[in-house]
Amino acid sequence: MNKCFVKLGLCALFALALVAPSQAADKAISPAGTWNWTTPGRNGGPDRKMSLELKVDGDKVTGTLTSPGRDGTPTKTEISDASSRTAKLASP
Repeated sequence: MNKCFVKLGLCALFALALVAPSQAADKAISPAGTWNWTTPGRNGGPDRKMSLELKVDGDKVTGTLTSPGRDGTPTKTEISDASSRTAKLASP
C-alpha cells in the first residue's frame, strides 16, 4: 500500500508541473524539497497528513514518503530509483 502512496505523491507532483503554464528555461526548478499535503480521513476520521522529501542528483531522484500507518505511527517509505527525466518543472 505504501508504494501506492509513493506513486500517488509523485504523480501529483508531476501533474502540477505539467498543468503549470510554460516558463522560460532560465526559471527551471527541481522537484527537490519537502512537499506536504493532507487528505480527509476515512468515515469522518482524522485527516491523514503526508510528507514527501525529495533529493535530486542529476537525473536521479531519491527521498522518503512519510504517511500515517494503521496504528497512527508514521510509516516511512524510501524512494531510491526514481528519475526526473520524464517531467520538466518550472517556477512561475
